[in-house]
Amino acid sequence: MSIAENEEAHRVRFGATVSAIARAFRFAAPAILITWAVYFGIHALPVILELAKVTIPRLPFGPPGWTTGLPITVATAVTSGLFIRWLLVRTPDALRPDGRLAAYVGLLVLAFLIDSFVLFALMPDLRGRTTISQSVGLIGRGVVSLLIDLVLAFLVLWPVGLLVGDRLSPGQAIARMGQAILTFVGVYLLLGVPPVLIITGRMIVSRAVRLGPGERLANLALSSIIGTLAFVLLAQVYSRRIRGCDLGQDPPGALADVFE
Repeated sequence: MSIAENEEAHRVRFGATVSAIARAFRFAAPAILITWAVYFGIHALPVILELAKVTIPRLPFGPPGWTTGLPITVATAVTSGLFIRWLLVRTPDALRPDGRLAAYVGLLVLAFLIDSFVLFALMPDLRGRTTISQSVGLIGRGVVSLLIDLVLAFLVLWPVGLLVGDRLSPGQAIARMGQAILTFVGVYLLLGVPPVLIITGRMIVSRAVRLGPGERLANLALSSIIGTLAFVLLAQVYSRRIRGCDLGQDPPGALADVFE
């Protein structure tokens, strides 16, 4: 394969990425459905426990949001790791917990901790402040969170590389994501727009100050679609940028060539 052909094989394009995600349903529909159900169950559990009048003990460390946020992050990371590895490897061994999965989960949890600590340190509590101060604080928090998410997006191929056992360094991950970052973010937003519009529309129509349990669970079911498809998107981008092929296809050459 020539240099030009190799570069083309590893290029990520918007339309082709959307098409590849759609084609993934041909061989991965059951796995996608199971992952969505698990994702929804993880995020719906706090609501279900609240309905059952079960009090979740507050963690003795970290910001208040960690009580549910940290366990949810760990469970979601395990789920995404097993699912993404199966999409990329598609063997029974892909679903076995091992050190690679632990490394992947550890990095995602570390990212959550850094994000939480930075936001909490900059703006620990906005309650009791003036409206202007709260508005400025929320805008600042949003900007900082967006910057953190952008940095993590550039690094996201690195934990996936550890997950599947590829020799991919953080620097190589950033370099590989460079060409794909606009498509990665753009497709993620495209996948998220319909569920977000549905959720927002339902909230406007209901005009409820506080959503009931049914509405909250329905919104979580819709938002879980975004999370599940985001896993497929990440696996597709990794497969294209690192292996030069779409999900469900065999790499055209040796994987070692990618890291030269």
